This record gives sequence, structure tokens and C-alpha cells, in this order.
Amino acid sequence: MPLNPTKLAANLTDIDMEVQGAEVEPDVKQRIQQKNQKIAMAIDAYIRQATVNVTVAPGTPVATAGSPAAQTGVTTGPGTGVGSIT
Repeated sequence: MPLNPTKLAANLTDIDMEVQGAEVEPDVKQRIQQKNQKIAMAIDAYIRQATVNVTVAPGTPVATAGSPAAQTGVTTGPGTGVGSIT
């Protein structure tokens, strides 16, 4: 699932509006939305800084070229793997 900071900001604003309980002035709502957009962008930037290590399971189809000592190639089918974020 791709990151969606705009949706995160909207969700945070919905939470703020629910907590407020009553109608808020339009300028207050706009400041809340701006704050939540900044929070969402900070979270997005923080998550994207992570290093993702993936160990690919054996059996991914590949096509190779070159001598046995100097093979190069690309995958030709989907692979699966296990990822970890550090």
C-alpha cells in the first residue's frame, strides 16, 4: 500500500473535529488542517528515511547472459521475499 499523506492529514483532521465536538470557526478549521498536513508530511518523510532490506526467496525466474563466471541478467517473473525495516 503506498503512503498517502493527504489521506492521513484528512483522517487526523476528522479526529480533531470529532474531539472538538461542536462546530469550529472556519479559520480554526483551516489552521487545524494546515497543522495536520504538516504532521502527515513529517510522518511521510520519516517513514521514507527507513532502509528496507529484502531477502528474495529462491525460485524467482531469471534470464542470464554472459560466461559462467560473468553472468548478468534480470528477473522474468514475480518474486517473493521477506522485508524488514531498519
